[in-house]
Parts: sequence; C-alpha cells; structure tokens
Amino acid sequence: MSTHPTAKASLFPLIAAVLAAAILRLRNQAYWRIAEQEAVDQNHDGIPDVYQINLRE
Repeated sequence: MSTHPTAKASLFPLIAAVLAAAILRLRNQAYWRIAEQEAVDQNHDGIPDVYQINLRE
C-alpha cells in the first residue's frame, strides 16, 4: 500500500472548493441585489425608502 495520496484524494477537495466558490458567488449576487434595492432613496432625503412608511397608499 502506497503512502502517497491518490489522484482521487487530491481531486475531491479541489472539486469541493470550486463548488463552494460557485455557490458563494450566487449567494453574494443575490445579497448584492437585495442591498441595492434597500439603498434606494427616490426622494433624496437621506433615508432609504425601505425604512420609511408610505401613508398615501
């Protein structure tokens, strides 16, 4: 029995890292879109619209 790692043993962590990076990229894109929507301030009063109550509706 060899003490050197096999190609499979070396390849699995690499595959896991690439998969994790892809999942994190998708998650970060979703969070970025949410953060952009929450930062909208259409009336330019310095307070993001998501934190203001619109009583006219």
